[in-house]
Amino acid sequence: MRPRLRPGLRVHRATVAVAVLAGLSGLVPRAAAGESPAPPTTAKTAACCACPAPPAQPIAMRTYEGDDGWKLDFELPPYAGYTDAFVRFDDRPESNLGHEHWLDVMTGKPFVRPWTIAPPEWVTPGAHRIGLRLVSRDGRTTTRTFSLDAAKERLAIAKRDLGDEVERVVSFAEHGDEITWLGFDTPYRHRESLREVRYSINGCGLESRIVFAADAKAEPTLEPRPAQENDLILDRPVLSLPKATTRSACVQVIFRDGTRSRVFELHRQPRGEKER
Repeated sequence: MRPRLRPGLRVHRATVAVAVLAGLSGLVPRAAAGESPAPPTTAKTAACCACPAPPAQPIAMRTYEGDDGWKLDFELPPYAGYTDAFVRFDDRPESNLGHEHWLDVMTGKPFVRPWTIAPPEWVTPGAHRIGLRLVSRDGRTTTRTFSLDAAKERLAIAKRDLGDEVERVVSFAEHGDEITWLGFDTPYRHRESLREVRYSINGCGLESRIVFAADAKAEPTLEPRPAQENDLILDRPVLSLPKATTRSACVQVIFRDGTRSRVFELHRQPRGEKER
């Protein structure tokens, strides 16, 4: 005796047939006899990416001049896993840059030190060749060659420092009740890269000149001579001017390669007000 279905659970044969066909609809049919099988289709997964890999960071060298010589700072790609770095300055023997005190997770060893100091006596006038050799954890080596020309490096820095902001070229400073100073600190600091500085007071005629010698230790030639004898010397790069009649100054810098800065105009303001 067959069990009776409860109301609500009665299933029609047509419904069962539709469900079976729907379940089989996801199956891939077999090829009929004599037919070649259809090529399989490959679906892209969400993890698949057609984007190109980002470019590797190039190895570069930055230079900084200090009192103890020139710092050669090598910029290395992150996670490169170098175990040693060697540098050769011109034809001098190759030297190991050494290591830092913290560990590189890529090698399990101390990080390669990416900088060194070239003594001032090495960096003579003209171009110098810097050879860098990097050793990776699998023993492979990477080499790069750089050039260092002190005059060109100094000129580039001077143009950057004296190129845009008037306050970096000249500045007014109040001194007592009668005198204001016009300071040329930054041009004097870059005098090895300058031919001269032209300036004028209360106008932009630029009739006065500060001419720098090729020897950075030599005092500049001043045309005309300042009224105060110790004005605009290397140890005191300021010009003393009467406060009552000094309203503004114009300045232009001429670099060693003959290029010129724009003409900077600076207006003096009473004490306590911002100069512009």
